[in-house]
Amino acid sequence: MRKWKRVDTADGARFRSALDSHEAALLKNLVASMIGLLEERESSSPHDELEQITGMKTGNSEPPDNATLQRLLPDFTKPNDGATADAESADSLNAALRSLHEPSIIDAKKVAAQQLLDTLPAGGGKLELSEDAAHAWTSAVNDLRLALGTMLDIRPDGPDRLPDDHPLAAHLDVYQWLTVLQEYLVLALMGSR
Repeated sequence: MRKWKRVDTADGARFRSALDSHEAALLKNLVASMIGLLEERESSSPHDELEQITGMKTGNSEPPDNATLQRLLPDFTKPNDGATADAESADSLNAALRSLHEPSIIDAKKVAAQQLLDTLPAGGGKLELSEDAAHAWTSAVNDLRLALGTMLDIRPDGPDRLPDDHPLAAHLDVYQWLTVLQEYLVLALMGSR
């Protein structure tokens, strides 16, 4: 992965970089897996007969049982203290908000992920993104980092490195690569306007 370069053109800012073939293949596989996970969650939503009339999708009211999906689709609110009534109220509010908003959140995540796939050079190579596509990449890469970070149990204090023979060492390397990819893109997006 090379640093992103911001180029201002008559059609607006463009963000250029290049990926090696193995990097492009890795991104494609990770994003496809994440889309599959989101689609599985989406398909588990209850059927709502009013959806055809109102056009509003109904999402799951229960939080995901998968830790990765819990990280990608977190609760909307947490109880203020350990009181049972407050916890029950938060659970009820989360169920209602999840049912209303989860479908649009999943849609937004899938749209960003698909935009990454659509702009990913097959077999690696140079790429040039519009500002909208760059924001989609940032969002999709962040979701990938959240998913991998959950699997690796990443905390603010690390780990920065795992022993080479650790079964998740390669996954941590991918997580760190995604972090750098995202950081370089965010810095380019924050560049002079």
